[in-house]
Amino acid sequence: MRHDGPPAGGTRGGGGVTTIGDRNVFMAYVWPTNWEEMGLANRTNVPIETGNTVANVPNMYHDPAQAAAGWDYAYPGQSGVRNAVRGDGMFNIDMSLAKSFSIRERHKLQFRWNVYNVTNSVRFDAFSAQPEWDEASTFGNYSQTLTQPRVMEFSLVYQF
Repeated sequence: MRHDGPPAGGTRGGGGVTTIGDRNVFMAYVWPTNWEEMGLANRTNVPIETGNTVANVPNMYHDPAQAAAGWDYAYPGQSGVRNAVRGDGMFNIDMSLAKSFSIRERHKLQFRWNVYNVTNSVRFDAFSAQPEWDEASTFGNYSQTLTQPRVMEFSLVYQF
């Protein structure tokens, strides 16, 4: 913000100096804190309903257009909202089954079966969700998962 005119009762001096009575006052630009950086988005008072899929695409929100209306740009100097979006969290169950057979006194043969993500649960990564809320059709679309699909591993171990 720049003040171009003299205050009431004062006269404009040269070189950006305003004269008020017998004093010279230098008028400068005044910037808000962190004016050069945009903050995060701010939440509005529009309620947002969470969901899982929209048109067979995994999405954080039930209705992306309605959810996009729940956000607004943070103006320069505003910090925005921190941790406003939280994901589903991590859920994973791993299982292992092993059977050992003695061959000789010091020799063993062990058969192992390991299963990772037994329930084959899918958890989406909140950091991979489409963050541009001004693109209402794709807002909240997930692009990555936190979990891997179920994996089975068989092994035969000879110990001596």
